[in-house]
Amino acid sequence: MWGHWILWNHGKLTDASQHFSSALASGRERDFVRRWQLAALFNCPVDICAEEILRVANDVRNEHGTIGEDTRDRIFSLYYDRTFSANPASNRFLSAIPPAEHVATFRWLFDGLSFGDSKSDLRTGYLAVLQEVAGQRDDALANYRALRSRLPKHGGPLSDAVDLGIQRLSTAH
Repeated sequence: MWGHWILWNHGKLTDASQHFSSALASGRERDFVRRWQLAALFNCPVDICAEEILRVANDVRNEHGTIGEDTRDRIFSLYYDRTFSANPASNRFLSAIPPAEHVATFRWLFDGLSFGDSKSDLRTGYLAVLQEVAGQRDDALANYRALRSRLPKHGGPLSDAVDLGIQRLSTAH
């Protein structure tokens, strides 16, 4: 709870992380600690906390833990402003965990969720970007092409990202 309290009061992530690490090292109530850790990180207003959320989600996956659907939905929303733009914050977010791990964690979090069409298209677009970053070029290109067949030609940032992804990956072959 101390780590949560630190972030709730807009304290330093490094200070809070030490308390969460100590709680996890005890080996007790791991799911409880992770729930409070993620809740605290979502209250944190800086981009580095979004990156830490990915690290925690990846750790939970590797620990064979669980993350509730409401928290997975909140994690999904982090990708919206951080996936299709090329800026330092987006780059840090996309590389917060090793690329292949990011793809695995993304799939673990979101493959089983039922989304409507627009969210499903976003999920495919985010996955394509992550696959491209991870060097999974054929999978990324297949996802970009699948999206291209479903989206209007000039349909906004997702459509533009799809066209650019197809162009990048098609010229590289």
